[in-house]
Amino acid sequence: MPQIPGPVTVGTVALIKSGSGGRTINNVLLEDYVKGVVPAEMPTSWAGDAVRAQAVAARSYAVRLRDFNNYYSGFDICDTTACQVYGGVGRETRDGNAAVNATAGKIVIYRGKVALTQFAS
Repeated sequence: MPQIPGPVTVGTVALIKSGSGGRTINNVLLEDYVKGVVPAEMPTSWAGDAVRAQAVAARSYAVRLRDFNNYYSGFDICDTTACQVYGGVGRETRDGNAAVNATAGKIVIYRGKVALTQFAS
């Protein structure tokens, strides 16, 4: 996948206690997070409308988990297939970033709440 040239925002990294060990947490802005999810969940070479729909679904899912998280302690969402795969800045693509930018801030609402927009890669 082509790498994105120019400056990048990667957020901060923290270590939180987890049992007898630790868990690494990457704190990033929502839009930066979605830029790391979209290309990890689908080929961003697919039709633009599909990639934009994925960006909205991924953002909505993240917001829903962030706002209604009763499961994860110390973080909002995991980075695996148990939640949605987050590849970080290293997975970003030009087309994925364009889809995220084109849909910035857009989420799916159902009956006045953020919809649970589960999807399968």
